[in-house]
Amino acid sequence: VDQASSPNGIVYNQPTTASMVNNADGCASDTISTFDPDAAEIYMTIVAHNVVQGALFNVQWLRNGEFQFESAGWAADQDYDQICIWFSAVGPFESGNWTAEFTEDGVVVGSLDFYITGEENMVEAEPTPES
Repeated sequence: VDQASSPNGIVYNQPTTASMVNNADGCASDTISTFDPDAAEIYMTIVAHNVVQGALFNVQWLRNGEFQFESAGWAADQDYDQICIWFSAVGPFESGNWTAEFTEDGVVVGSLDFYITGEENMVEAEPTPES
């Protein structure tokens, strides 16, 4: 993400989606872009550098381009040289193409696409005739 897009001059690494975050540092434990509809939780994580106290972060979740919901925001409680910021969405999920838009003070500064599989994508095996 271009530093110029940050209202506060914060620098971001590429965001990721994950099924878990590391309890020690809040960073993604894995990187996954396809999830099952019954996934318990999906995390959107991003590493931020030069975070200023009071900056407000949030994630908007979209399905097939349509707004679905917004995560509860988090305001930086202090300055951070580097921090992993994460938000999660709790399943179950509707199938489709999803986007997580990461915002800083209401401005989208990072986004990524991920996919929720669905029944329409499942191929049923044809029964094999017995001889």
